Amino acid sequence: MGSSNGLRLAICAICIASAACQEDGEYYYGPYDVNPEEGDLFEGDIVLEKSLKNAVMGTHRLWPNGVVPYEIDPAANYGAFELSRIQKAIDDYNRFTCIRWINRTTEKSYVQFIRGTGCSSSVGRSSASRSQRISLSRSCFSHGAIVHEMMHALGFYHEQSRADRDDYVTIMYANIEPGKENNFKKYSPSQVQTLGAPYDYGSLMHYGKYSFSKNAKATIVPKDPKAWIGQRSGLSTIDKYKINKLYNCTGFTGTLPPLTTPMTTTTTALPPNRIFKGPFSCNFDKDTCSFTQDVNDDQDWTRFTGKAPSAGVTGPTADHTNGTGHYMYYEASRHGVGDVASLRSPGIDLPGTVCLEFWYYMFGHTLGQLDVYTAVNGNETNIFVAKGSKGNRWLLAQEQLNFTDVTQLVFKATRGNGDFSDIAIDDISVQAGKCITPTVMAINGPFHCDFERDCGFTQSSEDDFDWSRHRGKTASANTGPNGDHANGKGYYMYTEVSGSLKAGNRASMATPPINLSGKVCISFRYHMYGNSVGELNVYTSRNNSSKTRVFAFSKNQGNVWKYAQTAYQFTAPTQVIFEGVRGANYDGDIAIDDIHVVPGDCPAPPSTSAPTTTRPTTRPTSATAPPSTSAPTTTRPTTRPTSATAPPSTSAPTTTRPTTRPTSATVKPAVISAATTTRPAVTTQKAVVSTVRPTILTAPFTCNFDKNVCGFTQSSSDQFDWTRHQGNTSSPKTGPSKDHTTGSGYYMYIEASSPQRPNHTAIIHSPTINIKGKSCISYWFHMYGGSMGRLTVSVLIGSKRNVLFTTTGDKGNMWIPKRHTWAFDVPAKIEFQAICGPYYASDIAIDDVSVTSGPCPVIAVTTVRPPQTTKAPVVLSGAFNCNFDKDTCGFTQDKSDTFDWTRQNRTTSSANTGPMTDHTTKADGHYMYIETSNPRQPNDAARLISPVLTMQGQVCINYWYHMYGFAVGAFNVFILSGGKKTALLNLRGNMGNQWRQGQSNWVFTAPTQLVFEAIRGSSYTGDIAIDDISVNPGPCPTVAPTTTMKPRAVVLNCDFSKDLCGFVQSTADNLDWLRRSGSTPSSGTGPTADHTTGSAPGNYLFIEATGKATNDSALITSPNLNVTGTICVSFWYHMYGVEMGYLKVYRDTGVVRSPIMVLSGNKGNKWLQATITLTNVQPAYKVAFQAIRGRNYRSDVAIDDISITEGTCSEGGALIG
Repeated sequence: MGSSNGLRLAICAICIASAACQEDGEYYYGPYDVNPEEGDLFEGDIVLEKSLKNAVMGTHRLWPNGVVPYEIDPAANYGAFELSRIQKAIDDYNRFTCIRWINRTTEKSYVQFIRGTGCSSSVGRSSASRSQRISLSRSCFSHGAIVHEMMHALGFYHEQSRADRDDYVTIMYANIEPGKENNFKKYSPSQVQTLGAPYDYGSLMHYGKYSFSKNAKATIVPKDPKAWIGQRSGLSTIDKYKINKLYNCTGFTGTLPPLTTPMTTTTTALPPNRIFKGPFSCNFDKDTCSFTQDVNDDQDWTRFTGKAPSAGVTGPTADHTNGTGHYMYYEASRHGVGDVASLRSPGIDLPGTVCLEFWYYMFGHTLGQLDVYTAVNGNETNIFVAKGSKGNRWLLAQEQLNFTDVTQLVFKATRGNGDFSDIAIDDISVQAGKCITPTVMAINGPFHCDFERDCGFTQSSEDDFDWSRHRGKTASANTGPNGDHANGKGYYMYTEVSGSLKAGNRASMATPPINLSGKVCISFRYHMYGNSVGELNVYTSRNNSSKTRVFAFSKNQGNVWKYAQTAYQFTAPTQVIFEGVRGANYDGDIAIDDIHVVPGDCPAPPSTSAPTTTRPTTRPTSATAPPSTSAPTTTRPTTRPTSATAPPSTSAPTTTRPTTRPTSATVKPAVISAATTTRPAVTTQKAVVSTVRPTILTAPFTCNFDKNVCGFTQSSSDQFDWTRHQGNTSSPKTGPSKDHTTGSGYYMYIEASSPQRPNHTAIIHSPTINIKGKSCISYWFHMYGGSMGRLTVSVLIGSKRNVLFTTTGDKGNMWIPKRHTWAFDVPAKIEFQAICGPYYASDIAIDDVSVTSGPCPVIAVTTVRPPQTTKAPVVLSGAFNCNFDKDTCGFTQDKSDTFDWTRQNRTTSSANTGPMTDHTTKADGHYMYIETSNPRQPNDAARLISPVLTMQGQVCINYWYHMYGFAVGAFNVFILSGGKKTALLNLRGNMGNQWRQGQSNWVFTAPTQLVFEAIRGSSYTGDIAIDDISVNPGPCPTVAPTTTMKPRAVVLNCDFSKDLCGFVQSTADNLDWLRRSGSTPSSGTGPTADHTTGSAPGNYLFIEATGKATNDSALITSPNLNVTGTICVSFWYHMYGVEMGYLKVYRDTGVVRSPIMVLSGNKGNKWLQATITLTNVQPAYKVAFQAIRGRNYRSDVAIDDISITEGTCSEGGALIG
């Protein structure tokens, strides 16, 4: 960092030595002890010119009359925000000095602002006939950094270069980076002059304490122990004096502090009405308590009440005092990295020992820093520093101080590297006497905590970051829970591992001391979901003594809450400590909830659904993790167990799976017993995989799996195996309870519980079948479960797969037959592929597989479709109500359509489409929907026809529908009466992830049926669902909005399959977005296919980073939105590459373009979704996407499937006002 040194009337102008001298690299910088101008230049940010190797003295180095012509290099491509920061720096010079920076017209000597590779400038005017440059890279846009470089251009060296500097600071050469010693050069009085000013520790031009340090130790140590150096907030009082003195400004010189006060940077005299005698307190409820905003910072604090604009992701939901009052708030949006907001208290006259207390709120995964200073006579001393997110809560800070004079408190908030950096303060108090440390009160009796209130947990001060209290989904995609354990709507604690955290960083928090004696049961819920999950360790500690670990969990446990409990002996008040350890990347959030410590033995573990057991990371002790209430896992200890035992399950057995797949020399054992549970009479057997030459069958083939697996083999290219089984499967509400053949035999099935994950695949192949001519392939399948996946049956000829049948969704708890006629002309195999659904309730089974000569006989199969498809329609004479919970209510599938509606409960099988639950119960009820995944094609239609309704007169038709997914097609409702079909409703496109009501008045004059038609859109993300259909006599009591066929409008829907959808490329950038299909040209970056189809024919937009420069950018803007109010912006993005740059999304009002989301860094080779709720939208507004290239070619950025709809985003996301 620099300091201001006036040169002797013409400051030594040291100019460009070579292009190689340019500073390399960008740095995060706050206002103190950090130098954005550090680099490989002479004195860090000073540019040397070959022609001026020696110091030159003379007024020709000054800008004539203090006028500095300047221009902005067009190639710099500075945004509106960056340009505003340059203008703010110019305004400071206009305000405090006689210097005038003017726009260049024809001047030959001028300053050009360029986007270089760092922050740098020449010293003084370089030439009377040519330009000179001030370089401002992306990291240089704090207010102080810009003013600093401009002060160099006016003719000032760094303050620590003064001839008398050794009287004030000590240079610690042993701590300086090799080769950087020239940055600490001292000049003689013949080279520079002080202009009669004292040494200024507080100068904007002074280096910080750790500048160019090689070992994190100080390189500059002030001789005054109270001095503080390296500020980058703005011009100090002495800086202003010296500029005005050098340029002979009249009316600006001001009064200098005495030479014996080297640290003074501000006016020290406070008016009497700004000095409080005695104790001071402020809760900001009535006013700001005479706090004032500093004029030399970058932005201001705001007095605020209620929920912060981005509460939930950053900022508080209410004040600390009473939840209804005011607090002071720092809003980080639309500002730059390292920007500072400084708030200064009135003077406090309370001599002696005092206790400062205040509450602060720092929540957000890009949080910067909060610093608190005491200021006495302008001298500031740092007394408190907090960095990074501290959780979604108010925290107390206490500092015991000694006041010797009238003292001000200064609260400085520094923005982090993103918008999620809001900081708030409240309830500030300065009282006489020592601080009283709050004692942690022991809990006498059982301890229960669901985090709906403060349970007395304390964060460790010896860890790396804190646990956060949270409600709803965590901030990062593909990690963390969607809600708390109890009902999804409450609070839980979690570790947010995004931002600057590193692998191995720890967050630790402890319960209050729990005063129980004897045996106790410790139980809790935990959630460990994400590809980079680290560790969750649980310890006990007595009387702050050493810790004893009682639980250890690691790695991805799936997107479920799991249960753990252990019995433990308490002999003294004991704390339970929860420690989360960060994994390798941001997708490693860990959460805990529902913690209980109660006396006595642990009860029988919960068994409301499928069981789970822990997999110890070390040799187990006495700790036992009982079954989960969500999904089962297998027991696979990594070391030999000792006394640890898994409590017996109260429901069903688990399957023990080998830790590795069989090799080519291995035959799987025929029988593996599930001996870990108490459930009787259920045997589980893994299918045999033979590595010998496969059997070739030339005769008809029949297999019921009762004796063996009949030569079926497991594929080696899937993620898990089919299992031969008898009786119930291990999970409730899914899978068959018995085989099809006899009810007491065997069948093959997939166990979809943990450790399986959504979309994991199991494939099994029949023996090779060598039958010539037409043959009948027959089998029975069973697909029962609320989160059912997919079954696909194919004929495999060599490597070619010929799909016979594919289906998905809950088919009910029954065996269903299927037959296919196939003409065999070469040897082939039958392949059964099963894919797990989103949750454990997706077991799929097959039985009674046969291949016989000749075509399949034509027989009525009444169990494939509902029975109504083979009989006359049901006729109803009264009111009609159907919620599909028991059956299909007499609805029939139209045989003339392309495919069928499916009865389903809970979520559909595809992500990002379809409902999560039914509408009736919003839990386990049923609904009807269309599954649009493969083999469905665009414009395929499914029609569902109601029973015949014979009511007469006016009726009210009511129904609920769900149309969610980027590729939703059309939904039509018709009235069928007297052979005439009349349209009642026609809708198309994504309506959001919510149930919507349709309601219409109609007059029945003849027997009538309702027809619900769904038409598949362009891709699989187009599921449509219906529920709660009723027809009642009389008019509708309240006509729903959808009667007028005006659901939430789709403002824009673009998958780039045909064109740019009206998006316009900017002409002011230096790159263009390119429309492309398939892979991008460069390896190691960019997608391999679009998001919409996931295949080569699909299109997306991307920037090609090869051959471009760092920070080159491409901007594309949507058409006018033509909507007023609130909209949801949803899009998919792909940011894969080791040198990834930025993706920025803007709101463009036509006057100003402001960022609403900024994404940066390598996100992996995958498409990710982002949603933003944007309020106060006007018709002329647009949305813009800007991609900024990283440091090399591996920084391609891509976007796809942009959807803008009216209303808020039902999936959450950022809320932008």
